[in-house]
Formats: sequence, structure tokens, C-alpha cells
Amino acid sequence: MPFEKTEIQNKIGEQNLYIKKDKITMTFYRLIFTGLFVQFFTCVSAQDKTEGKVTFNIEYDAAFASGLPKEEIVLFSPEVTRGIAEIPKGIVVDGTNYIFFKDSSKFFNLYVMGREINGNKKFAILENRVNLKLGKPKESNKKILGYNCKEMTAETVDGKKKYEFYYTEELNASYFPVGLSATLMNVFVLQYEIQTSLMTKKAKAVNIDFLKLEENDKIIPSEYKIATREQFRQLSGSSVIKE
Repeated sequence: MPFEKTEIQNKIGEQNLYIKKDKITMTFYRLIFTGLFVQFFTCVSAQDKTEGKVTFNIEYDAAFASGLPKEEIVLFSPEVTRGIAEIPKGIVVDGTNYIFFKDSSKFFNLYVMGREINGNKKFAILENRVNLKLGKPKESNKKILGYNCKEMTAETVDGKKKYEFYYTEELNASYFPVGLSATLMNVFVLQYEIQTSLMTKKAKAVNIDFLKLEENDKIIPSEYKIATREQFRQLSGSSVIKE
């Protein structure tokens, strides 16, 4: 005689079927949620990577440079690049603190003077465009912080300052060591060497953090007086800060 299910067994079977359906439904929703989350996270990550900061380690080969900054922070965004480094008291270092506006190709060195000049100690000096002889970019297998880099050389017209650098085109920002400012666009230098008759300066990017910049990081601080290089020389009566 065939086995007949009792009413209780039928109900248990129905409950198990519902449980299986619920598990399938939950698994389906989990997959959808996971996919949406990954897509959202990918979009957010892509947006976040338009702004951030790069830390450079700096070395000098001259004994007198022992007091100069050993580290520089470069803040970047699609519109503005800003370099910040600690300047020892009483020392003025070309290009250690600066801001570069990509839309207008304007480059300002930010100086804090040891004395007041015409009632001001802080100046944002608009620099003249530097006339350089650029070498041709070379393909390179070098990667810095995970970014593919190309190699290039440059020198001033008088040959007194020479540059060797590696740059990437994979960041939506512009950064150059001082002297290359407003010369190249849409490239970000991650390693460079500057040679002069006095010393050689070497710098390499060692860390990158993607973060949202403060609006104050994208403007010249209000306490800085804006002047051209020529105006500053007339005010100061000297060329203490050289080009």
C-alpha cells in the first residue's frame, strides 16, 4: 500500500519549498546589491582620483643645502597644482611654495620674507614663462607609484640649468619642477633631477593619496600680495629672489 503523506508532512513540505524560494530570492537580491555597490564604488573611486596629494622625497649633493627641505607635498586637481614645503627660517628657496593655475597657465611663487617690503612680508610673485630647450620624450619601462612614465630632458637656453625627469600622462593634473612650469601641460612629473653649477637636486614621488582638496588650497591665500617679478624687484630694491 503506497505511503500517504499526512497533512502535517504536506505543510512541512510547503514550508521547505517557501524557504528554498526565499533563499533563491535573497541570493538574487544580494547579487544585484553587490553589483550596484561595486558599480557605485568604482564610480566614486574614479571621481576621487581627480584630486589628491603626492609626497616627494628630496636629496641634494651640496653640503650647504643641508638645511633645505627634504620633503615636498604637491596638492593637485584638474584646475590647480600647489606645492608646499617647510622653508627654514631666513632661507628663501625658489619654487618651494607655489601655485599653478592650469586654465591660464599662470605660475606663482609664494614667498614669506624675513622683513617687510612696502608693508608686506608675504608675496605671490607671477613668474615669467621660462624659455627652455626640450628634448624629445622617450618611451620607458619605468613605473612610479604604479603609473607608466616617459623620460624627457630639458635645459635653459644658456645651458646653466639642466633637467632630467620622468612624467606620467595617467593623472588628470599638471605638475612640473620649477623652471618647467607652464611649459608642459597635462603631464605630471613623478621623478626629476635638476643640475646647476652649485648643486644637483633629486626628487622622487614616494606616496600618493586621493582626497578632496579644500577650496582654500585652490587659491592664493588672501594675505599674499600679488606682484609680477619686475614689480617685486622695484618694491624690494634688490634681486634677493632670483628667477
